[in-house]
Amino acid sequence: MKKISILVVDDFASNRILIVDLLDDFPEIKCFEAKNGQEALDVLKENKIDLVLLDIEMPVMNGFETAWYIRSEMLLSSDITKVYALTAHPLEYVRENPHFDYFDGVISKPYTIDKLNDIINKF
Repeated sequence: MKKISILVVDDFASNRILIVDLLDDFPEIKCFEAKNGQEALDVLKENKIDLVLLDIEMPVMNGFETAWYIRSEMLLSSDITKVYALTAHPLEYVRENPHFDYFDGVISKPYTIDKLNDIINKF
């Protein structure tokens, strides 16, 4: 597997820590963290990120707004940066949002290493 950079965006530090800890076993992965959508955009402006794991419910800028901004304003296509929604909501809730198409996929909570591994192996 090639080296990839992953941005984990969640307003709960415990959720970010859980994902980063799960990814620690992969030496080819470099993790970045942000606690809201605005911080995520700041990280994206300064770094080449291959994969964004983006919580839906966050203060300042939620996951839907952030995904829209990544695709529409920053013009980062799926070929450059994959964006996956992280959610505890039912999948129907996520799919019904008009900004759903800005995501490349959805990961339902609770997270497992198998779910993350399936996505990482696509790189």
